[in-house]
Amino acid sequence: VRALGTEYYREVRAKGKLPGRGVEEVMSAALYIGCKKKNLPRNPDDFAKHSKYDRKQILRTSKYLEQVLEIKIEPTEPTKYVSRLADELNLSRETETKAMELLDIVVDNGAHAGKSPTAVAAGTVYAASTLTGEKVTQAEVGNITNLTHVTIRDRYTEQLEIYQSET
Repeated sequence: VRALGTEYYREVRAKGKLPGRGVEEVMSAALYIGCKKKNLPRNPDDFAKHSKYDRKQILRTSKYLEQVLEIKIEPTEPTKYVSRLADELNLSRETETKAMELLDIVVDNGAHAGKSPTAVAAGTVYAASTLTGEKVTQAEVGNITNLTHVTIRDRYTEQLEIYQSET
């Protein structure tokens, strides 16, 4: 990922398309793109924590780089986030397995289309925790994912409806 991010930085610099942008800003965005390209579950907040640039600036710069360098990136699958999120919440293997099962049903129904993969995964993990009886709050999930409890509740509600109609 580091090599890919460096390559993107060098390409955009060679094209002379860096005016007004700091090296750290462009590198943070390039590394974020590298993670997306390699299908690694990272969000812009992970990069903002280690940079003087915030999430919005990193997202804006990454979109700019994707356009200038003509990089095509498929959306990250929500499954990539489930294990990481379950791990960060210290949930059991049973809950993680239930979340993956629930996510399969959601994806088969196309309910994930057009939605943030992080939000879909967060809703799925929260739903799985309620189904298995593990105590996790929407706020806890939101703190880890940087999503509002409303977003988590919306994904949770629609996913639980799909799950109940399928089982």
